[in-house]
Amino acid sequence: MIFTFYSYKGGVGRSMALANVAELFYKVGYKVLMVDWDLEAPGLERFFPNPKEVLDRLGIMDFLLDYKRQISQGLSIVDGEDLPFKKPKNHVIKIYPESSKPGELFLFSAGKRSNEHFVKYADSVLNFDWRDFYDNWNGELYFEWLRQQFEKMADVVLIDSRTGLTEMGGVCTYQFADAVLMFCAPNDQNMEGTYKMLLDFKRTEV
Repeated sequence: MIFTFYSYKGGVGRSMALANVAELFYKVGYKVLMVDWDLEAPGLERFFPNPKEVLDRLGIMDFLLDYKRQISQGLSIVDGEDLPFKKPKNHVIKIYPESSKPGELFLFSAGKRSNEHFVKYADSVLNFDWRDFYDNWNGELYFEWLRQQFEKMADVVLIDSRTGLTEMGGVCTYQFADAVLMFCAPNDQNMEGTYKMLLDFKRTEV
């Protein structure tokens, strides 16, 4: 199953909760994949050993740009094909590579952003047109393919979503998630925003 961790506002412990739940699933023997989809403020790797190693790995933004590059060169895609795009299983970090436990814990990053790569990463996030990606680049089909890749890799997939009302957050709440876990703080702004998003997620078309 795919669980998306969502919060209307930041600072409510969403990412920390995801990291702890992932660790618990791993310790009881599950194969767990964490996906850092908080593209504007990534950092899920900070909860685990060797965070700098994650920064050197390709991630979500690199995959999206590679996909657009291939499509712009004339590649056509058909639903159900084994598409020739980068696969997450080849770029995830295994959090505990030396462990003898039956479970496994993997992290798929937001994108390569170490040292000189950070400026390119930030520019890609700021300038990525999500509506254009869906409308003109077969984005829905690509994300469906990516969702299937995640499910093949693990028993449990935990996705850290962007806060608020964002198109990038909509991908992992509307299209990817089997269930959405919503976090909020005990104040009016958090509660009202979270409740409105709950009603939106429960719409029949969603």
